[in-house]
Amino acid sequence: MHFYMKKKVSIISVFLFGLGIFCNAQRTDWAVSHGGWIGDASRMSKVDNAGNIVIGVYVSPGVQIGDYHSGDSGSQVVVKYDSEGNLIWSYAPQAGLGLTDIAVDCENNIYIIGSYNYWTGSANDLQLSTEDYTYMMKLTSDGEFVWVKTFHNSELRSVFINNDGNIFITGHFIDNMTIGSVTLVSQGDYADFFVARLDGQGNSIWAKSGGGLS
Repeated sequence: MHFYMKKKVSIISVFLFGLGIFCNAQRTDWAVSHGGWIGDASRMSKVDNAGNIVIGVYVSPGVQIGDYHSGDSGSQVVVKYDSEGNLIWSYAPQAGLGLTDIAVDCENNIYIIGSYNYWTGSANDLQLSTEDYTYMMKLTSDGEFVWVKTFHNSELRSVFINNDGNIFITGHFIDNMTIGSVTLVSQGDYADFFVARLDGQGNSIWAKSGGGLS
């Protein structure tokens, strides 16, 4: 949902350092913002092993972030800053793709999940079918596209990478859902939850689900 406001709203990333348990004062070392005249929002953030900050944002039309410009329509964008707040790069997955969560592995590769609401198009020349509804994408630490996986009848809610580079995704699905070679079937007419483990290339290792009849 987008909130339209007469007053300009900017995306603001603020990081606080030097806050002690018994210290009431907070010191802001730096803050950066980007935004347009409608409504912009920072939705999620992660810090990699080098201290860089990766955030997922929604930007309104006409917003410039580095080399990226949102043009005539709003877009979801992944933005990376260094530990001093300097912009490193910005990446827009594809018009029509939403962002739900971000994870970073030990090599600082970035994984994003989201939905695309029956939209058919391409993400770096890879076709996304209307038969699927949600996606998971991998980017290098430099913001370069690596791969994308899609899933049907489902909504992805979170993604986590362990120290071995395995990917864990959670969410819910209706009817049935196929993750690689594993097919999950819901217990009733309503959504069941699932958790799945995948390798660093997005190939399924296992997937489990649970739920009731109503």
